[in-house]
Amino acid sequence: MPGTNARNPISALRSPLVGLLALSLTMKVALWSVVTSADPARFLGADTKEYLGPARALLETGYFARSPQHPDELETNRTPGYPLFLAGGMLLFGESLPAIVFLQILTSLVSLSLVYSTARLLWDTRVATLGGLLFALDPVSLGYTEILMTETLFACLVAAAMRASASLVEKREWSFEAVTIGMLVAAAAYVRPIGYYLGPAMALAVLAIGLTKRWPLRRIGSTAIGILLPCVVLLGGWQLRNLRATGSVAFSPIEGRMVYWSRAAWITARLDHIPVKDARRRLAESAGNEPSAEWATVRLVAAHPLLFVTTSAYRALRMMCGPGEHRLVWLLEEPTLRAPGLDLHHYGLAEFVKRWVRPPRWQLAFFLFAAGYLALVDFGLLRRLWTLLRERRISAAEVLLWVVVGYFLATGVSSSRFRVPLMPAASILAAAGLRRSPMPSPATSARTSVVARRLGAPIPQGASLQRIGCPVKRRQSHQL
Repeated sequence: MPGTNARNPISALRSPLVGLLALSLTMKVALWSVVTSADPARFLGADTKEYLGPARALLETGYFARSPQHPDELETNRTPGYPLFLAGGMLLFGESLPAIVFLQILTSLVSLSLVYSTARLLWDTRVATLGGLLFALDPVSLGYTEILMTETLFACLVAAAMRASASLVEKREWSFEAVTIGMLVAAAAYVRPIGYYLGPAMALAVLAIGLTKRWPLRRIGSTAIGILLPCVVLLGGWQLRNLRATGSVAFSPIEGRMVYWSRAAWITARLDHIPVKDARRRLAESAGNEPSAEWATVRLVAAHPLLFVTTSAYRALRMMCGPGEHRLVWLLEEPTLRAPGLDLHHYGLAEFVKRWVRPPRWQLAFFLFAAGYLALVDFGLLRRLWTLLRERRISAAEVLLWVVVGYFLATGVSSSRFRVPLMPAASILAAAGLRRSPMPSPATSARTSVVARRLGAPIPQGASLQRIGCPVKRRQSHQL
């Protein structure tokens, strides 16, 4: 019967997404089982206790305080996004760390589904499958899924905003998806304040796309406002709360200190020709004389703009070149500062060979896999960039993917941990580069699949409506 294939549940189970979800779930549950049986305390990260206290306070007192024992001491350093997630887990499973980590595993599967859906919307099933596979095999994301920290939930919200933005720019009229993007980005900032400026960055990108594509001014303005308004309302409300509680309008003091320790320390280290750790120690000693860490950083950047650009580029390079396998190593054995990648960075090649190559160890296998994986992703990204430069055209939706990648490269530090939120977009772009895939028109692809379903059978990969004998009205592809 016509249309039977499209509605057959057996055909749905053959989707590549099902296989990707099964692979990801198997790896993460296996690692989860090993850590649960060995020592559940390894699920705790460096900052976990600072989130568990407010989560317990929310459950026991209803206030976002530092701890349930002191409900009058409002928490201002940490934002409430991740403590709310932990509180929900505690409400369901009590204080069971493995159960809450399992919720994070399920959250990571949602991220994988969003990556696959976005790539399939913009390219095809092959790129979606490869992009989903790259995302599922990311060792850094895999490691942080098993740790009670903000990375997994934050990456999921960023992936959801990315999926909504890809759909938004392909529509000819204003859509409620603009407001959805703003709400998702604001929710992501509540989980990790590093996402505070992602909403304005995406709104500026939409503005540039609209002007380049000659959208009606009404659509450009309404879309940008639709993204910005939820950010202003939701994030501004928290800043007003902090202003009343502490007299400071800062969204999170943690973010200001992180900017101070990363950007200011790197510039100071280059100016004085000292190691970065010594520069941070010097800044810590002089921090009492600075009324605001953010303004101290702004003054330093304004005085040395070129040095700021070069150090930022170097930090981004280190972020995209650090394998980050040590997080998996620490999960499977006692946490230690010794891991193959860290030894190679801190002690040089001789110490690396002495400790990890003779005799060979399973940790070395993790390092080699992580290094090979990262080399493949970086090669795919560079190949995609080269293709875009050569062809001199890019779709509006892909612009927003690059905006996400560029935003986190610019705002993160040199640690591989800060690579986690950009991996959903980076996996898709790397897959497109490895497949040498052109950017089709999503609207045409969608109409093709609809007609194919009505005919009762799927059409070959890359086929068009004309190839199956159906007339189609040509319309301009959404490309810059």
